[in-house]
Amino acid sequence: MGKKISINVKVAERSIPLRIDVEDEFIYRKAGKRLALIYSQWVKKYPDKSEEEIWMLAAYAIMVENAQLHWKHTDSELAMTVEKLNEEIHQILNTVDE
Repeated sequence: MGKKISINVKVAERSIPLRIDVEDEFIYRKAGKRLALIYSQWVKKYPDKSEEEIWMLAAYAIMVENAQLHWKHTDSELAMTVEKLNEEIHQILNTVDE
């Protein structure tokens, strides 16, 4: 466990106090900025929605991004596994041909 620090991340006129590992500070600050951006985009797009609805839309948008990144990562791992298996099959076939 690393050294802990206290930070405040501001989103939608609210300050979120956090106690985090110092090496994770960049991630938390970037996440706060991303959340603030997504929240403000939804506020501009739907000015008549309640704050609760805006938070729900922002959370959903972030989860869609998360799922897209997850599936890209999963697809990349699958492609690498298929490539390795393909190479092994070619090696076996070359050995059999000799």
